[in-house]
Amino acid sequence: QLIELSDGPIIASHSNCRKIVPTDRQLSDEMIRAIIERGGVIGINFYDRFLLPPNEYEVRRARLADVMRHVLHICEIAGDADHVGIGTDFDGGLGREQIPQEITTIADLHLLADEAARHGFMSADQNKLMGGNWLRFFRNHLPQ
Repeated sequence: QLIELSDGPIIASHSNCRKIVPTDRQLSDEMIRAIIERGGVIGINFYDRFLLPPNEYEVRRARLADVMRHVLHICEIAGDADHVGIGTDFDGGLGREQIPQEITTIADLHLLADEAARHGFMSADQNKLMGGNWLRFFRNHLPQ
């Protein structure tokens, strides 16, 4: 609905891919394309219920590789790494047992860059994922 109501840039601050986790809470590929077309950024949520397909949720803990599945899907749709970032939702009442098992505190987020490197992301794209895309978006769209 936001896309229909606004003609400006759009972000999805903590959203994941419906293609991987097929619920209404996640973004469809059509929604992802629309955000990309507007020059937006999608922040990947670290909540395991939003990272894992239903048949895997509560069967195993999420891992950073699961975060990367969502990142890679957005990058595949976009054709680049310019529209995805971190949107952990750690302030949303998530417990340690509900986030990727490699993360014990916010100080461990740098491990996502290592995971991105294992998936072939070069340094520049790792930087975009780790905050560069958000910085670019806000510098371009917030008042001076």
